[in-house]
Amino acid sequence: MGLVAAKCTQCGADIGVDATKEVGVCAHCNTAFIAEKVISNDNTYVSQHVTKNIFGKEKTETQEFLRNADAFIKLGDYRQAKKQLNLAITSDPSNWRVWFGMMRLSTKNFSDVSDSAYENYLKYLYNAQTVMPPDEQPALTELCAAYEQKLTKLCVVCEQEKEQAKQQPKRAIKECRLTWKDDFDT
Repeated sequence: MGLVAAKCTQCGADIGVDATKEVGVCAHCNTAFIAEKVISNDNTYVSQHVTKNIFGKEKTETQEFLRNADAFIKLGDYRQAKKQLNLAITSDPSNWRVWFGMMRLSTKNFSDVSDSAYENYLKYLYNAQTVMPPDEQPALTELCAAYEQKLTKLCVVCEQEKEQAKQQPKRAIKECRLTWKDDFDT
């Protein structure tokens, strides 16, 4: 029997597998493999989504969705990130990291401090805290600290600006108009 076309499970290279032998070695990355598994893996490669073997570590479907969502958030593609996170929620709503991902998404990676972003942040924070084990609460608190500090600073600045506007209302309005006009002149 000749060689059967397959893909290396380690590096993804196209390889020829001798089906008459039990084992083989990838010519590209020198990874040893069991011939039968490589051949059957190649046949189900496209349809297998539940568990993947990546560098010898098992990854669940939810972890894959979270990894993809993280990449999309970093790229600023929030629409695709939302799709991945919705799949992760459907797959494992008891995973607090899914809700943390939704916190990142709703705040555009903790950069949006608008009221609606903050409202969604609080909703997803509550969900994360509800499902997470108590021993992991400090990790979530630490992850949220920078965003909450940013919000606190913003509130202080807003209060200072309001106070200045009360003291010099006409000047504040004029500066605001100049700033607004300058924004559109560029």
